[in-house]
Amino acid sequence: MGCATHYVITDGTRYIGRNSDTKENIIVESFKKAVKLRFTQINAIYNKLAEDLQKDGEWKIINTIEVKTDLSDATIAIDVDEMMESLESDFDLLVKRKKVLELELLEIEREITDIYHAMEFYNLDAAKGYKIYKMMQERLIRRRQNKDETLKIDYILSGGIKGLTSKQTRKQFDALDNRHYTPRALKELFGV
Repeated sequence: MGCATHYVITDGTRYIGRNSDTKENIIVESFKKAVKLRFTQINAIYNKLAEDLQKDGEWKIINTIEVKTDLSDATIAIDVDEMMESLESDFDLLVKRKKVLELELLEIEREITDIYHAMEFYNLDAAKGYKIYKMMQERLIRRRQNKDETLKIDYILSGGIKGLTSKQTRKQFDALDNRHYTPRALKELFGV
């Protein structure tokens, strides 16, 4: 079963996107923000483009595959040695950031342990109970953010350039952003 072909409206450098608040078509600078739809849907938008947008460029409908295989950027001269240094520096920075995150995670875990013990050993009134709940929630959220950033760094480091160019690392990032928690024991807490 094949994927449906999608199209965009472009003037060659800019694209037609959509303002999420006003639901109006707008000009966007990146392909990522462009509206991508099947031909009949994109053609309907093209035919209804506001007059001011039509005056602001020579718009045409093209297949998203054409955009993705555009090699016009590759004609620009680049300093490969400088790019290599930048990549090395970026990867080195990721390794250092991972070490910082590991130290931060240890501190967060110690704080969570202290909160657990305070909950275990003390009877708290409603106000103090709520305060300790908020303290725990804040640390759990920080721990999740820390773990997610560490995992993303691991994806980049283990995938390397091959993972980036094959889009495998991007797929791993997307999967991480779209995951859901399934309760293990207390399903009633999650309305399951």
